[in-house]
Amino acid sequence: MMNNLKVVYAAVIGAAMGLAALPASALPVNTVDLGGVVVPVGGDTYLNTGALYEGALPGYTSPITAVGQVLGGIGSIDAIRTGGGATVWAAGGVNDSANVQLTFQFGDYVAQKIFTDSSGIHLWFSGGVINAYTAPYGTFNPSGTPVSAAISSALGNPWLNLVGGAVYTCAAADGCFSGTGTQITLESTINLPGTLINIFSGSGNGFLDVAAGTGIANSNFDTNSVFGHDIGLTSSFSTISTGSFGTSGAFSMRGLAVPEPGSLFLLGIGALSFGVVASRKRNA
Repeated sequence: MMNNLKVVYAAVIGAAMGLAALPASALPVNTVDLGGVVVPVGGDTYLNTGALYEGALPGYTSPITAVGQVLGGIGSIDAIRTGGGATVWAAGGVNDSANVQLTFQFGDYVAQKIFTDSSGIHLWFSGGVINAYTAPYGTFNPSGTPVSAAISSALGNPWLNLVGGAVYTCAAADGCFSGTGTQITLESTINLPGTLINIFSGSGNGFLDVAAGTGIANSNFDTNSVFGHDIGLTSSFSTISTGSFGTSGAFSMRGLAVPEPGSLFLLGIGALSFGVVASRKRNA
């Protein structure tokens, strides 16, 4: 099962979506403005984070060390890029006409299994909820104290609502914390000689699906285009210089975005108008 997961995760990182690009009205070609955040559409979209802060709930101050513990945290999405690497939006920079930041809060990742093999220490998680927000640029403060202040700084206007997407179903032989049939949505690996307490380097891989909610970008990312899920995610983390949180690192989400329904409607009206004009010219 581990080899299969690695193949799928490698494919998520390396796959290109290859759908035809669709322009959005009153914006540069192949982009759409979602609450001040410009997103490329019709091809691979990268939501790259500058920072990720996480730990075991409820305090967030310690890393996950045992099954049954719940992982949560906050982070910032500092740039959005096309599959080709072109930046179309950056907080406080490129195309940020609304001067907003894009942040997220996550939780409900339950540690189901922890085991070690030659490639490292592996942690399987079930569940997972990620909510992204926009807020005035500069209000995100992961170093705020107490930790609750840092968590609050990640909140704002709902932008995208996501839940963990299943990649594996626990069998009886797996001995998962919640039992047979538990859906695994995230796998983290701590590189040896690191330990659960002293993580020199680690990585996480999983999938996300758009969930019900008020996020204005929900319909744009609800595509099922990444191996049946909406977004593939990767992360890196360590326990070095983490401030108040158990671990810190970086986080990247990759998926496919489409124009807003209104933009598609305008495209249809434009095409219809073009056809009418062409017809008149032929009949003239």
